[in-house]
Amino acid sequence: MLTAAGEARVALFKRLTGALFIEAGNVWPDSWAMRLDNLLYDAGPGLRIDTPFGLIRLDVGYQLKTLDGLRIDGQPQKRRWRINFGIGEAF
Repeated sequence: MLTAAGEARVALFKRLTGALFIEAGNVWPDSWAMRLDNLLYDAGPGLRIDTPFGLIRLDVGYQLKTLDGLRIDGQPQKRRWRINFGIGEAF
């Protein structure tokens, strides 16, 4: 497995931050099968809310390089965007 991510943040209000991110990565069957020309990429905007319980994140990612044959719950996926909700830092 190989992952890389970068994120830029800008304060919008007292506890609300906007973010732009880009990510790359992939998973291979074994370490000898790893190929850097086979990385997948996504990018997008997000919001961060700083709460007393931790950071709450909402991101909208867009696949810059698609994964052919992607299936989720057995269903073929054609859309290139995903919404991600998280609590705490992403990395």
